[in-house]
Amino acid sequence: MNLLSIYPPLGMYQYTYPTFTDAPQQICIHFLTPDQKEAFLSYPNHPKPKAAQLVDIRWFESVELVKLDGQPQLMHFLENILPSWFNKPSANMIPLESIANERTKYGVNVLSIAFG
Repeated sequence: MNLLSIYPPLGMYQYTYPTFTDAPQQICIHFLTPDQKEAFLSYPNHPKPKAAQLVDIRWFESVELVKLDGQPQLMHFLENILPSWFNKPSANMIPLESIANERTKYGVNVLSIAFG
C-alpha cells in the first residue's frame, strides 16, 4: 500500500486536534522519508519558534487538516535549520567587467574556465 495516497501531499496546512479546543496552527509538510514512516514538518507561523522535525506518519490520523494555498516555504525552512548561514555577510560580488579585463590581462578566457 502506498502511504502517499493515504496521507496528505506536500504543502501548507492548518491543523487542529479534534479532541480539545486549541488555536489552529500551521505546518508545512516538506517530504516523507524513503520508508514512508515519517514526515518532515516545519512550523512557519508558530507563536514560539519551533524546530522542524520528523513526525511519525500516524500523527496525521490524530489531527484535522485544512489545505492552505501555497507551497512548502523552502527559504523559511532553511533559515530555521541553518541560522548561522543566513546571518553571515553576503558574498563579495565581482563585476563582470573585471572578469573580462582578467581575460585580456592573462590571455585566458576566465568565463569558459568558470562555466565550462
